[in-house]
Amino acid sequence: MLRVGIVGAGFMGTTHAASIVELDNAKLVGFYDLITEKSEKLSKRFGGKVFKTADELFKESDVVVLAIPPTERKEYYERLIELEKAIFAEKPVFRNLEDAIWLEEKLSKKTVPFMVGHVVRYFPEFFKLKEEYLKGTLGEISMIRSARVGSIPQWADWFRKFSLSGGVILDLAIHDIDFWAWMLGPVDSIRAVSNSFSENIETDHCIVVMKFKNGAVAHIEGGWSYPTAAPFKYSYEVVGTKNTISFDSLKNHTIVSYRDGIKLLHPTFINPYKMMMKDFLNAVEEERPVPIKPEDGIRSLKLALKAIESAKSGETISNVEG
Repeated sequence: MLRVGIVGAGFMGTTHAASIVELDNAKLVGFYDLITEKSEKLSKRFGGKVFKTADELFKESDVVVLAIPPTERKEYYERLIELEKAIFAEKPVFRNLEDAIWLEEKLSKKTVPFMVGHVVRYFPEFFKLKEEYLKGTLGEISMIRSARVGSIPQWADWFRKFSLSGGVILDLAIHDIDFWAWMLGPVDSIRAVSNSFSENIETDHCIVVMKFKNGAVAHIEGGWSYPTAAPFKYSYEVVGTKNTISFDSLKNHTIVSYRDGIKLLHPTFINPYKMMMKDFLNAVEEERPVPIKPEDGIRSLKLALKAIESAKSGETISNVEG
């Protein structure tokens, strides 16, 4: 039984706590947050203690979930690596590349299980898509169009500060950047536009176009531009030489395949956050490599930062990955 502690009692801390308490091989020991009242609220809901300091939580934990802004993690990473505790970090792994390189160096000196929470890899409709691609039923991919849009997060003010969140590209579009790069391999070029780099973002919307070395082009839309009453939604269309597959989250989680006429695929619904945490904790318990490694998270961070660079400069970034 792995003892799991959570740093950060906000939206994502709540999400991960709900998953952890459902796993047979995990015990939620409690929460640490700078705002004690938030920890107390989650402790009443999920059980576990309210810790007054992070170090007290670390002492009673085998695994620590960092559900805090990327700009606030460095001291926690350093302490947890020193203590050789298993680490689960929300994406993005860091806010800037310099800190990510520092993290790589730290992890190269100690063997610490470390996983980055790129949860879209566990969404059933995305997992099924990659499965079909690897089976060869899609053929060669020529074009991908994906969107992930809604209102700007209402649960914390730091999302509105570009210096802290990186805006819609680094916080939201990175989901799709990570997935398509994971599925299709090395990226050749990136071109992006985004409409806010402010420290008081009201709305932000981006288009990121990634061209892969295999010739495929991915058109990614990320949006914090909708009114708060609008539903959050995500979708994709993937065009291959043998088949085209599309998905829209507002249409009953059904994948539409156009091979041999229209065919509907209904992947089994799972809680992707629970499956991701289960995979991570199983890897820790069995002392095997974690499914999403630090280098995966750092790669996705680098790609998202290249997209931000393009959006700021108005230029296409070439030779992105060698």
